Order: sequence, then C-alpha cells, then structure tokens
Amino acid sequence: MELAPRPGVLAALAHGGLARPASDVLRLALSPVGVRVDDQEYACPGPLAAIECAYRLVHDRVLRAARDDGWTRLHAAVVDVDGRRVLLAGRSGAGKTTLAARLLADGVAVLADEGAFVRDGLAVPLPRRWHVRQSTLEHVPLLRTARNTVVLPYDPPLWTVDPADLNGPWRLEPARVDHVVLLEPVHRGESALVPAGTAAGIGELLAEALPYADRRDRTVRALARLLRDASCHRLRVGTLAGAAHLIRTLPAAP
Repeated sequence: MELAPRPGVLAALAHGGLARPASDVLRLALSPVGVRVDDQEYACPGPLAAIECAYRLVHDRVLRAARDDGWTRLHAAVVDVDGRRVLLAGRSGAGKTTLAARLLADGVAVLADEGAFVRDGLAVPLPRRWHVRQSTLEHVPLLRTARNTVVLPYDPPLWTVDPADLNGPWRLEPARVDHVVLLEPVHRGESALVPAGTAAGIGELLAEALPYADRRDRTVRALARLLRDASCHRLRVGTLAGAAHLIRTLPAAP
C-alpha cells in the first residue's frame, strides 16, 4: 500500500515493513472530494470518512485475493508462543487487542490483533494497525511508546498503533495452529482456561468467519480441519495478567 503524494490522515492506514514483497499494490491519496484509490475517486464528507472508505476498499481487496487462494478469514488474533501458534478468537469487544497487547509487553510474538486467514490447518496473520481504546492504553502503557500512532476523532477517540514500532517488521509465514482459544470476557475474579468441545468451537468460530465468507461450505470445512488438528480452549478473562499467563503457558500440541 502506497500513500501518495501527501498521506495526511491516511497515515492511519500505514504499517511497518513486511518480510516479503507485496503481490499487489494500491495507491491511496486524499483528493478534493475525498479519497482516490488507484485511479478511482470516492466522495467522502470529511477526513475520517476518507479513512474509513480507504480502509474498507483495501480490506476488500485483500479479502478477495485470499478467497481466490482458498483461505478463510477468521476474526482472531495470532500469537506465536515459543514456536506454538495460538489463535485468540472472539467477537468485537471480547478483548483480543488488549490481550494481544499484554502478550506483546510480556515478550510474546504478536502477529495480528484481530485478523487471520486459515486453510488446511494453517493460519497466516492479517497485518493491520491496531485499533486501541483508552482502556487498553491504560492496561498496557507500552503501547504509548509506539512512534507512528495516529488518533482518530471518534467519540470516544480511537488510537491506531503500528505494532511494528514495538514488535519489528510483520511476519506473514503460515504455520500449523496448535491452539484455538475462545475469549469470554468476565472482568472479575481469576482468569481460567478450560477445554472447549469441537462442536462449540466450530459454532463460535463460524459466527466470526461467516460475515467474511463467500462460501459457507468451504468455511465449515476449513474450521473443522482447524479444530481437528488444534486443541480448543475457552479462556474466561478475569484479570488481564492472569489471562496472559495462561496463554504463555499453553503446552505444546501433542
């Protein structure tokens, strides 16, 4: 993705360098009426609407390319813990970004905070800036040290943080998934990690995958294969520190 000739507020879409060359390039620029993507103009009532429009168009381009290659989009964070790939899945607001940020602060390799593509039991992260609320900044002060943060003027405001400022360049290598963790935010008491059945796992993952799917049958097969090979757990998130500890101490897959 190239932001040209003057990025302005579109810097909220930029992220750190990737470990491999891009297979497709979009050229974004602000225009007198809104935003221009390649040679197409899109009218927007203001800068924030221009960011939202550009983000949606870029996301749709990536999603189409992934579908064409047989990947299924899943609403999940991707972390690598001592060589074990873990997916943290849950609905919007379940705490994926906050938990991922805490794991990053604890030295865990966090590859994506809310997007993964899965196929054949493998997962590859979807790189994007993290969208961070004030509460997450308070829980994980490390995020305040990111250099290229852009604040979006929502009510309340939303911080867009480039994790490459803290985590190094993005790594997009696919890897076998060892654990799938379904997040259940309770925000009280101790955090607890309990086994989750395959049926429950498929049902919850399907709810997070279908909004991005073009074929339900392929999505079901991809998730069934994922849970055939990976252990599935439910994480009841009480304290953030406790939840992060449970993720860091997940055993190696059999």
